[in-house]
Amino acid sequence: MASRVAEPRVVVRGDVPNDLVSYARDEMMRFVSKVGRPVLDLELRLLHDADPARDRPCHAELAVDLGGIPVRGRAAARTMREAIDLAMDRLERRVRATTDRARSRLVRHRDATSWHHGDGLTEGASPTPPTAR
Repeated sequence: MASRVAEPRVVVRGDVPNDLVSYARDEMMRFVSKVGRPVLDLELRLLHDADPARDRPCHAELAVDLGGIPVRGRAAARTMREAIDLAMDRLERRVRATTDRARSRLVRHRDATSWHHGDGLTEGASPTPPTAR
């Protein structure tokens, strides 16, 4: 199922070049086009902290709303491109985990021979153990 979503909301703080904003937007839209669930909303936040004492001054946060389930990928790095790539990796991993978790709930422990909560008694089974005569 292809998802059609408007452009992500973009929040930029600090000195972030426009080509990196475009790169982050393109990466996010490429990823969203491959997601097999409805995508309701997208948000992209890029922050560059001008403090020279910071070891990782570049921060990227990517947020996706998958049919009411918010999923985020955040990262901080020395360069903005590295922060964007790390955040995309985390977002992809978390979306995959969210999708797999929902799928596994449907099929978990569903074989014909095991007992499940809510199952009734089988034909001929006794709820109490037989007593010795």
